[in-house]
Amino acid sequence: MRSKLLHPATFISLLALLVALEVPSHAVRFVNGKVLRNNSVPGKKLRDGSVKQRKLAAAVRTKLNRAGSPGPAGSQGPAGGQGPTGPRGPAGAALSCPTGTALHELACVELAQRAQATWVNAFDTCHDAERRLITLAELQTFRYRADLGAPTVGSEWADGGYSKEATTYKGTYLTMNLGVPDVTDASSTVLPYRCVEPAAVG
Repeated sequence: MRSKLLHPATFISLLALLVALEVPSHAVRFVNGKVLRNNSVPGKKLRDGSVKQRKLAAAVRTKLNRAGSPGPAGSQGPAGGQGPTGPRGPAGAALSCPTGTALHELACVELAQRAQATWVNAFDTCHDAERRLITLAELQTFRYRADLGAPTVGSEWADGGYSKEATTYKGTYLTMNLGVPDVTDASSTVLPYRCVEPAAVG
């Protein structure tokens, strides 16, 4: 057995094995970047993170730092909750009415009834005064204005339509205590009335 270990062939094999084990460790100590040829190391052989940005060419660094173009818009997300209530805005301009009238339904209504007249004459008189005959809707709510001295009895003309039945023209009036509109002869029946004009701003 001893004679086989000292056999020249066995000795040469052991020597070759030792050389094979020792050469890589020497190669690691003696091989550096100076002895490598350009483009001799492929990228896949480089360890991740081994090349720092400062080692890259200036042109490459510029491209890396350049902002990319925006991508396509994403789908709309869910609506957010309601935000807090904003501050109260400034008060609007006040409406004013001339003497002898009061603001009602955004119009200036005469406080005192005018003398009895036919519907036709009442309509024309308001027009000549650059006002208009109070509408039926305005009169139906005005009758509740006890603070303005609105009458609770009697009837008044209202501009609720002007119609003809046979040969008679009909005008609209309102019974104040009932709030029920009706029509009657516009040329012969006389009733009190009141005129209205638009409220002024400021």
